[in-house]
Amino acid sequence: MGGAGVSQRNNIISYKVEEGDTLSSVADKFDISKDTIRWANDINGQVKPGEELVILPVTGVMYYVESGDTLSEVAEMHKAEREEIKEFNNLYVEDIYPGDLIIIPGGERPAIPEPAPPAPSTQFVAPAIGIVTQGPHHYNAIDIANNCGSPIYAVQSGVVVERAYNTWPAGHFLKIDHGNVVAMYAHMQNMYVGVGDRVHQGQQVGTMGTTGLSTGCHIHFDILSRRIRNPFAHIPVGGQVR
Repeated sequence: MGGAGVSQRNNIISYKVEEGDTLSSVADKFDISKDTIRWANDINGQVKPGEELVILPVTGVMYYVESGDTLSEVAEMHKAEREEIKEFNNLYVEDIYPGDLIIIPGGERPAIPEPAPPAPSTQFVAPAIGIVTQGPHHYNAIDIANNCGSPIYAVQSGVVVERAYNTWPAGHFLKIDHGNVVAMYAHMQNMYVGVGDRVHQGQQVGTMGTTGLSTGCHIHFDILSRRIRNPFAHIPVGGQVR
């Protein structure tokens, strides 16, 4: 594979499935494999009109770095070439850090072990008060909706490792390293902390918004791990987060 359009793109984009689309036709449209789309979106069956899909720039896998990972281990885990990962992601050194999103060209998604159960709820506070509007999706996220300007809180103590803007995945977002896992707080209207700041559990770190690719005011709260389950993933769509 290697269409002209794809060769000029190295970023992840979002695509809304249209009437008549199939997994095969979407894969052909972006010159990537069907598995690439399945893996990025946790799809077991076919795509549905109106569904938002994560589209990688090349056939392969996206991966959020976890604590203790090395580039060689990540390459081996995904049956990929370390040097190709370095080149595609413009990594000039071997160092990768928890919470980094990297694209693994030609990689395969490894078998995912059954995720560890969430820690007891007493170890977390909710990132926001509101209604769950989407269950586990994209990586390990849920969406919680409320009015724009509603407070967003740190679920545990930690250190802010990234504060940025991107149309995908998150609009204005923070990544906070909570020690055992990095979490992403996305689609924010305001951010009250910066990179390097230490935050305590329950501290307000910003406000809810609808920045980036968003259909309304909400927080996309993502646990950037395949090993640790999002502690709020058990709440059904329509359920209340307090």
